Amino acid sequence: MGSIGHWIISPRDSPSHHLTACLWGTCGGGGTFKAPHWVCALGGGGWSHLFPWILSLPHSARFPHPALVCEGVPELAKPPTPPLVSLYLQWVNGVHVIEHEGGHLPFEADRRPLSSCCITIAINNTLSPHTLPPGTILYKTDPSMYPKGYFVQNTKFDFFNYAGLHRAVLLYTTPTTYIDDITVTTDMDQDIGLVNYQIIVQGSDHFQVDVSLLDEEGKVMAEGAGAEGQLQVPSAHLWWPYLMHEHPAYLYSLEVKLTAQTAVGPVSDFYTLPVGIRTVAVTESQFLINGKPFYFRGVNKHEDADIRGKGFDWPLLVKDFNLLRWLGANAFRTSHYPYAEEVLQLCDRYGIVVIDESPGVGIVLAESFSNVSLQHHLEVMEEMIRRDKNHPAIVTWSLANEPASFLKPAGYYFKTLIAHTKALDPSRPVTFVTNTNYEADLGAPYVDIICVNSYYSWYHDYGHMEVIQLQLATQFENWYKAYQKPMIQSEYGADAIEGFHEVSASKMGVIFSLSRTGMSVVTAPD
Repeated sequence: MGSIGHWIISPRDSPSHHLTACLWGTCGGGGTFKAPHWVCALGGGGWSHLFPWILSLPHSARFPHPALVCEGVPELAKPPTPPLVSLYLQWVNGVHVIEHEGGHLPFEADRRPLSSCCITIAINNTLSPHTLPPGTILYKTDPSMYPKGYFVQNTKFDFFNYAGLHRAVLLYTTPTTYIDDITVTTDMDQDIGLVNYQIIVQGSDHFQVDVSLLDEEGKVMAEGAGAEGQLQVPSAHLWWPYLMHEHPAYLYSLEVKLTAQTAVGPVSDFYTLPVGIRTVAVTESQFLINGKPFYFRGVNKHEDADIRGKGFDWPLLVKDFNLLRWLGANAFRTSHYPYAEEVLQLCDRYGIVVIDESPGVGIVLAESFSNVSLQHHLEVMEEMIRRDKNHPAIVTWSLANEPASFLKPAGYYFKTLIAHTKALDPSRPVTFVTNTNYEADLGAPYVDIICVNSYYSWYHDYGHMEVIQLQLATQFENWYKAYQKPMIQSEYGADAIEGFHEVSASKMGVIFSLSRTGMSVVTAPD
């Protein structure tokens, strides 16, 4: 149904400021308005904003099963006990319907019945040692210098911790029996493409599912029936990365049709899912896509822009992708959180390979390796894989960036987290990005790929670029001798040439600000 309504931004100075007024007092009036897809706010930590959304639905939109979806918000919290644990709160007509911990991934609430209403969202971006990303609170208690309750949010990452609604908030409806989830994995048997599907239906145990796979011209290539099965595609067109094939990023369409008999009569549901047929594998020294060695050439991206902050913006996204192709890049890492799903959809269509990373950046305190933190990280990976599992562009899951993986609890933490991720999705390799020495890293034995961040001649031996080649060679020879796994130089650098930070009318310089660093594969030494 899209976004219908109007967000009213109500800044918050404290967890209790005008909460009742925002829940009840601003919900008067009526009418139908067009809502913005995002409201990006500068939040320094704590309750930053309430967002009441006045909503009036036309009669034709009042289906039996309405659901409200938030596609992406920052770290969020509930009152009234600081330091706040990151959660999200949502009310409909003053009734609390859902709360959610963690940002960047969608969550939804079932709202039945629903006609005219006021939806209020409370947002908090305060970080604790157990959130992803983690953070700490430092209270300033000198009364001659700071007001009562003054605190500073400390983090161990180098990007801005925005508050606000970064992505769309959607209201959608389904029939009483509906398609809840689709999982697709692909394989090859010589030139026959294999599309394995599993469909989850909610609302009834008595239904029929029919599936069809269509090529890019709309021709039916395979058909099947039932909630689980395999489609075989003779002479299949494979999904290839950009610059790896003359026809990259080929996508089929999987059409799923559901019919069911219910107490109120027959119902039906229909969903179309883009499918790329491709395989991913790793050997001791190579990363393989469709059985051929793939060399990562790309960047570590961020969702941030001068005029939008983290707010999603289609024109800026298309510009970024054109710049990626201009660079000759074939990949990027979603440093350091899951990106908007529209980004991944464009990767599927452009053939840009993705290392999909969780918000696990800045895990440097022993407290952040606790069982509480681990349980939350496990849940985040479940949410992330549920959303992103069907994108052919995603070839690797990255669980964290530069954690203190030399700490004693890190071994059990990453062993458990990696095993859980592999159980959720056995079809992709799993890694995390490290800056720990190869001899001290307790999580490295459990990854499929070694990803290392290196800043030689930057943090030491300043400016002496003549040492980089020797130091890098020594580092990767040591890593490979220890683990015999493929290696990716996941970050290196840094900085950029003055005057080449953005595109201008007079200077066609590439937007280096989309990436603080580069990313490339390091092949195994001879």
